[in-house]
Parts: sequence; C-alpha cells; structure tokens
Amino acid sequence: LILRLIALLWLFAPATASAEIRALLIGASDYDDSLRIADLAGPPNDVRLMESVLRARGVTDFVVLSDGVEGAARPTYEDILNAFDALARRAVPGDLVIVQMSGHGTQQIDQDGDESDGLDEVFLPVDSAPGPAGSGLIKNALVDDEIARLVRRVRETGADIWLIMDSCHSGSGMRAIGDKAVARFVDPEVFGIDTLAPREAHDTPPVETEEDPALPGREIAFFAAQSNELAYEISLSDDNAGQADTYGLFTAKLAARLQTREAMSYRQLFQAVLKDINDTPGSMSVRAQTPLWEGALGDAPVLGGSGVRPFAQVEVEGNKVFGGLVHGFAQGTLLALVADATSDDVIGFAQVE
Repeated sequence: LILRLIALLWLFAPATASAEIRALLIGASDYDDSLRIADLAGPPNDVRLMESVLRARGVTDFVVLSDGVEGAARPTYEDILNAFDALARRAVPGDLVIVQMSGHGTQQIDQDGDESDGLDEVFLPVDSAPGPAGSGLIKNALVDDEIARLVRRVRETGADIWLIMDSCHSGSGMRAIGDKAVARFVDPEVFGIDTLAPREAHDTPPVETEEDPALPGREIAFFAAQSNELAYEISLSDDNAGQADTYGLFTAKLAARLQTREAMSYRQLFQAVLKDINDTPGSMSVRAQTPLWEGALGDAPVLGGSGVRPFAQVEVEGNKVFGGLVHGFAQGTLLALVADATSDDVIGFAQVE
C-alpha cells in the first residue's frame, strides 16, 4: 500500500466570517420511466443527511427541493431556477450560500464552443426530457454554463457560495465498487444525442465557474467526479438493505467529515474526503471516481468557523510532492508531514531536492 501523506506549506490567508448561512439542498431521484432513466435511491438521503449535519453546525435557513423528502417541492427545472433566484434576492454581503445538488448527470452538445470535446456537462432535474429532434439538446436540463451563471448571480450580491455537486459528468467506463454501487449517469442516447463522433480529450471541470476577482462574493465548488468520470451512490450496510441506507459516495464521506466539527479549511476538508474515498473498499482495484474542487475559498475556514491554521496543503505519494515552484517548493524547502489533511500533528519532515 502507498502511504498517503499531506505536506504543509505556510501560507497567509485571511479568515472568513459569514453574516448568515443559507442552504439550498437539491435531490433528484424520480425520473420519467418512459425515457428509460433509472431512478436513484440516494439523493433524498443525501439531502436529509446534509440538512442534519448542517443543522448540527448551526445552520437554520434551508430550502429543500427533493422527491422522497416529506414537505419538499419536486426538483424541477423551474423550481431550481426559482430557488437560486430567491437565494440571490435574499443574500447580503458576508453571507455564505451552500448549494448541494444530488442526482443524475449526463452530457449534451456544446452550443457556444467553450468545451474542447464538444460536450457540455449537464445536471438533470426530474422533468428533463428530449429536446427537438437533431438538436443535441435536453429539455429542462441544467447545463454547466447555466449553473455557472447562477453561481455568479449569488456572488454579485457580495455573498460567498459553496457549490457541492454529487452527480456524473461523463459516459465513459461504467465501472463500480463491487455490486452495491450505482452510477449517477444517464446515457445521452436516452435523449437522442449522439456523442460518439471523435472529439478531443479535455480536462475541464464539470462546471466551469468563473473566478472573477471583480465580483464581491467568492466561491468554492466541490465536484464528486471529474468531467470524464462517473459518480456513484452506494449502500453503506453489509446486508445491502436497500434505499434507506443508500447515499452518494461523495456526499457520505463529506458529511462524515463535517460531523467531526474539527476546525479546517475547505482545502483540508476536500483532501480529507478524497483520502476517505481512496480508502473505500474496492477503490484501490477500481478507480471509481476522483473528486475535484476549484475556487478562491480554499484556505478559508469551513462554514466561516475559526481556529484554522493558515497552511496550504499538497498531497505526497511516496517521494513525490504534487506541487512545484508555483506552490513555493524551491530547492531546499522544508515540508512538515501529517497523516491526515485535518490534522496538525506533525509525524515527520521532508526537504525538497
């Protein structure tokens, strides 16, 4: 086994305080059976779990759109747009807006030429349907560009936003963790979209958010999988009990780390979740999914908390540090090593040569 360590490099970063934390939780699971879209079991559980964890951390302002959750509205395209619009109208400078989106993902034909593979990544509300014949589009789908615009609108208010997406963003390689995992992916062919034409490989994020320093609000985005990977939901019990214990793998690991209530930055939180996913049984033999993050809030304290040490962190694997001169790793730089991203207990040192 490869020992995974985290190297800490001193970095000064301002703390962030939030006037109010507002959460929009979206769980789409009950799709149109006539389209051969398999229903999901995990999104309602993701929503309940995140609401419970966030309430325990002091959050009281929630909007929930999820089928299968009592009292919640269905996560249709219009309702999701309206919920974002309501958040933007209520948010004020200093607020933190959390948006969790769990459900199916897929791809459709890129319309504005900003995708090197010619495909936009898409989140599917429950009322998604085929678009006009031959258009390569999906009706009522939330395209990555549109999500980016919704995020930008929140940031224009001066509020910060934490976007969490637990859905698939590609159709390559239907691989699973054992026999208890289900991919949150819908083949674009269901919507009459042909994605088999040769296209360039690309390495873009699932949602290409705009890091515009001119906007008063900042962003952090967590994605359950790369844009060319699948994201999975998995039963957490040994007896495969069914829907009641099925969660998005990424959401389950994220919630578990949030429940610890340890002071940590978003960067630390993400790296801890990534480690936990790597440690999931089956993930060493089959590369299930590789989450990623982006945004300017990486070194800010999670949920506007305090007590976070101002360190930047980089993963170490064997004698390789996943960083370079741009991260400050000049010849002779001394690195402190810790066994877990959320720990300050130094277990050793290494020097760059």
